[in-house]
Parts: sequence; structure tokens; C-alpha cells
Amino acid sequence: MPDDNSCMFTAVGGALNLDNPARALRKQVADYILAHPDKYNEAILGSSPTIYTNRMRQMDTWGGAIELTILSDIYQIEICSIDVKSLQVYKFGEGMANRIVILYSGIHYDRIAFCMDLSYPTEVDETRWSTDDDEVLDKARQLGQQLQKMHYFTDTTDFVIKCEVCGWIGQGTKQAAEHEKDTKHSQFGEMAIH
Repeated sequence: MPDDNSCMFTAVGGALNLDNPARALRKQVADYILAHPDKYNEAILGSSPTIYTNRMRQMDTWGGAIELTILSDIYQIEICSIDVKSLQVYKFGEGMANRIVILYSGIHYDRIAFCMDLSYPTEVDETRWSTDDDEVLDKARQLGQQLQKMHYFTDTTDFVIKCEVCGWIGQGTKQAAEHEKDTKHSQFGEMAIH
């Protein structure tokens, strides 16, 4: 998935075999939030539903647990997100008949797919499995372990982050969220410190 701040939407949409899914899924999430004001209110979203959905429609705003829950509801599919650092599996939409699996590195999402041959187009990849098939999750965790050994994750509590808009430098997602709240800037990149 490209590092374009829409990777979660692209990962989920790719697993659902949707073409160019980021904009469409963002719109579906925003519409769903506005259609369910009792469930998605300011207390849940951290801001008013109007402000939250306006921000979510922007292509540079990250998606997370709220959006995964909503997409699971919309598509009636369990979404399993495996955290590479902890190898914890987070399930959104438990009780559904089928699942998709994505990996989360702390700042980036990728989809999990089974492919017979890397030369085949991605449309023939297997990306949906029965929720009774726990072997898929076992294999996905094994992949997560390999990535963990390669340090393919970012510890978002203490990584150094730079605002791509104004050059501000801070540490961790908490400071990034404060900067975004103060400035409305939402384009960040991790800085490599050697």
C-alpha cells in the first residue's frame, strides 16, 4: 500500500477487491457516521460529527479503529488487524461469516493476500476467508513475526515525527495530535534518527 495517508482505506478496499477505494470508502465512512448520530457522537469521535467527517473526507487524514468498525458494518465482514509490534489481533465485526486481514505497523496498513504466483494480477489474489478458518490468522501472525524481527513497525509513543506542512518536529502520536489540533496540519512523516 502506498504511504499516502490513505493506506488503511487502500488496504481494506484492496482486500475487498475495490478499484481506487480510498475516496469512496472515506465517503462511505463519513455518510455512515452522519446517518448514525446516536452511535457516533462527539464523545466517541473526539470532535463534532460534522468536523470529524469533513476531516475524514480529506485524503491526508489517517483512518483507524473507528473507520475499521464502520467498514466492517457496511461490508458485513470481519476485519482483523494484526499489530506487527505486539502481534495482537484486533477484530472488528466479530460474528461475521467472512474476514479480511490487514497488518498494522504503527503508522502504516498493508493487506494480507494469498497469491499463487506474483506475476498474476492482484485481482486473482485470495483476500477473503471464512471466520472459521483460524489457520489464516495463524499464518498472518507468522508473517507478522517475520516482519517484527525485521523491525517493520514504528513505536508511535516515542518516534520522532515532522510536520510536512510547516516543519514542526515532535515526538509520538500524542504530540502530533496536539499539533494537528492547534494548526489543522495533518501531513506527518517519521524522521530517521541515527
